[in-house]
Order: sequence, then C-alpha cells, then structure tokens
Amino acid sequence: MYTLSMTTRTKYIVLVCSVFVISVPLALSGCWKSPPPPLPQGQQTVSGLVKPASISVTRRGTHVLIQGGKEIAYLESLTVDLGDSEGRTVDVTGSYEHNTDPRDLPVIVVVAVKGGSEQTKAWDIPTLGVALAVPPAWNGSIQGKEAAFVVTGAPQPILSVFLENESDLLSSDSSIGDVTVMQTSVDGRRAIRSKNAKTGVERVQVVRNVETDDPTGNVLTLLFTPSGEQEMDPVAWDALVDDVIRSIKFTGEGMASSAASTGTLSSQAASPAPFSGSGAGAPCGGSAGILCPTGFYCEITDMAANVGRCKSL
Repeated sequence: MYTLSMTTRTKYIVLVCSVFVISVPLALSGCWKSPPPPLPQGQQTVSGLVKPASISVTRRGTHVLIQGGKEIAYLESLTVDLGDSEGRTVDVTGSYEHNTDPRDLPVIVVVAVKGGSEQTKAWDIPTLGVALAVPPAWNGSIQGKEAAFVVTGAPQPILSVFLENESDLLSSDSSIGDVTVMQTSVDGRRAIRSKNAKTGVERVQVVRNVETDDPTGNVLTLLFTPSGEQEMDPVAWDALVDDVIRSIKFTGEGMASSAASTGTLSSQAASPAPFSGSGAGAPCGGSAGILCPTGFYCEITDMAANVGRCKSL
C-alpha cells in the first residue's frame, strides 16, 4: 500500500487548508455582488405599524415596522418599551444600523415613540354623559341614549354605546364558554370586559356612579364588533380597543331634554348610522346591526351571535 511520507503529508494538509482559506472568502464574496445600500445618517423619524418580530438568535430586532403592508425595518430599544406600541401606527425616532446580516432589513435603534400619523377624533355624547376618542374613519350618530359608530363597508356598527337597564355590573365570572371576562376600571369606575374568542366581539360594561332616584340605567355598555380589516389583524384591533377605552371620560349624568335626544354626535360626523326597530321585544343586533328606536336599548341575549331584544329605557 502506498503511503505519504510525513513531509509529503504535511505539505498536502497545508495545501488543502490554503485552498479552503482562499476559497471561503471568494465564495462569500460571491454572495455580496455589491455592497449593501447606505443607510440614512443621524436620527430619523419614521411612521408605521409596529408588530412583534419572530424570535431569532441570528438577527437583530424585537419588532418590525410596516408601511403599506410591507416590512421596512426591524426595531429594537433599550430605553423604550416597544411592546406598548404593538398593533399601533406610530412615529418612531431613532438611528439606522445594519442588521447582523447586512442583506437583511436594517434596524432602527429607537429612542422615542409618539402617537403617529393615525390621529383620533374626540366625540362628546351628552345624552350618555360620556366623551371618547375614536379613529377618524369611524362615523358616529346618536339616537336617544344610544350612539353608534360605523366604518365604510361594514354590515353593522363597529362600536355601539348604550345604557343597560341595570343598577350594577351584570357579571363577574372569569369565563362563560368562549367568552373571557375580566374585571377592570374605566375612568376610575368599576368595569368588566368580556371578549368572545371566536367572533372577536368585545363588550365593556362600566358602572356610571350616577346618583338618581332610579338606580336602573347605571351601567354604560360599549360593544366593539370587528369587521373587515379589523378581523384580519387581531393585534391591531385589540390595541385600537384599548386606546378607545383609555380615552373614555365621564362628563356628567346625561341630558334628558328631548331636543338633544337625536342627531349627530359632532359637526364633523358623516351620515348617521341606520337605526331601526319597532319597540319593546323587537330583535336587534346580529349581522345586520339592527338598532332599537328612540327610548329603547338593545339588551344582548346571545353574545356569540351578538343578538338581543329591544327594551325600554
């Protein structure tokens, strides 16, 4: 059997290693046919939707910034809690840096986050004694002691605000079937949030703490019903609902005069949402978003289907 001498074997190993050392950089250089594009210098402010990024040990960035449905940069920060901005369109300020792999999306090292380009519009609902802020695309109207906000193309109101004919919160159970119930507070008042995991419908009930001779009608209810793009992006929808709830301020007992019982919520509101129903016992809610007439409110009897019956205020 032919064997290499020690000297020949050593030369062979050196030759192989030399070829490897030379060929690896050449192979890697082939991956970068051109240097990565230069990044913007200095602090930049960029708007976009913030979403959590997948966990990676080979890539920087805990979150990703999206514009027009396209990911444009990863985000990371040691000073700003980016988790608070998940699902929201915000303005992030920071410096661009190359990712671990320069061919990957760059990283913005965030130093500040502001409300972003998606501003809200404030609404005052005097008949309910409450004010809140919603996205400008939500068109509001009021009839009696019920308000509704709609978006173009949605089959039913995306948000309904009305009074329950009750003196206290209706339920404090931790769960009912597919519905998860959580105790919370709204503008310093006791509240309950109920969310249906299948439909995404969320119901918020708040004790108004109004001192009247009649204890009924002391529970304010907000019914959030996602539709269209809101159903496609549950993270953004949950963040939006949180923002609306945090904006709620109680302004007083509510106006009782008939002159203020109907009309638009604001001079900036678009066409009123449709209201229909024939009175006590009439069906309401559902996929058609049927609302009750003046003097009645919709008592939801089936959270899963979002349907109920009209009851007198």
